[in-house]
Amino acid sequence: TSSKTSLEVSDWTPGALQAGNTIAVDTLYRDTTASQDTTHADVYSLTVPVDAGKTPAWIRLSSPTSGSSEIHLFSVAEDGTVPGSGSGGSGPGDGGSGPGDGSGGDGGTGGDGGTTTNPGGGDTTTTPSAGGGTTPPVSTPPVVTPPVVTTPAPKPAPAPAAVPVKVTKVATVSAAASAAKLTLSCPAGATCRTTVTLTARLLVHGKRKTVTIGHATTVLKAGRSTILSVKLTATGRAALRRAKHLAVKIAITSRHGSAKATTTTKSATLKVAAAPKKKVAKKK
Repeated sequence: TSSKTSLEVSDWTPGALQAGNTIAVDTLYRDTTASQDTTHADVYSLTVPVDAGKTPAWIRLSSPTSGSSEIHLFSVAEDGTVPGSGSGGSGPGDGGSGPGDGSGGDGGTGGDGGTTTNPGGGDTTTTPSAGGGTTPPVSTPPVVTPPVVTTPAPKPAPAPAAVPVKVTKVATVSAAASAAKLTLSCPAGATCRTTVTLTARLLVHGKRKTVTIGHATTVLKAGRSTILSVKLTATGRAALRRAKHLAVKIAITSRHGSAKATTTTKSATLKVAAAPKKKVAKKK
């Protein structure tokens, strides 16, 4: 079935408010092709009765029977509610410019709270259908949260590589057997703080144990070799005098500049130097 209803629509730039018209949106000004003026522009809501239990399937607007402008239909509510009223400027939005040459003038820009339809009158024809038919919901665009960009912390500078001090020579111990002389070399670039420890496997109360027999510290100049004298303990001197030679472990702990301390070991043999031979004068 269908039904026909006469509508009287007010001018979009307010004049006389027609019967049955309710102001839904009222703007503070409108834009023209040249500038902006203070003329208000309105959007109106009108109520059309529909038979109970029926749902409109379509609406047709006939040509206005009076006036010289078009009627613009922006939305339809099926439950009888009236769109919320309010006021606002002509700010940007989804609408375009509203055509018309009625008493409202040149038309204004549409949008959120913008200008509305042109004046005119006409008939609307509604055709209800039994059941079905709902107004499609207006989808709201999803809120997009920009990703959080974090700046990685700068990586710390790598620690300088540890370079060990080297033992280049172990001198023969003098007959007094009081100290061992080691020739040490420090790499170039920084000084070397060095500690030298001598250990040997000795018999102590019938059992062989590792015993420290010498200890010394020194600071070596960068890129230079130095002879370090490591004084032997009494136990070390006695063992060397008895055996004439003694297998030892040389542990060298050194720190080259700001690098981490390193420890290296070297096996060596301490020997007692032979006593110099006395020269015998020959008789002529």
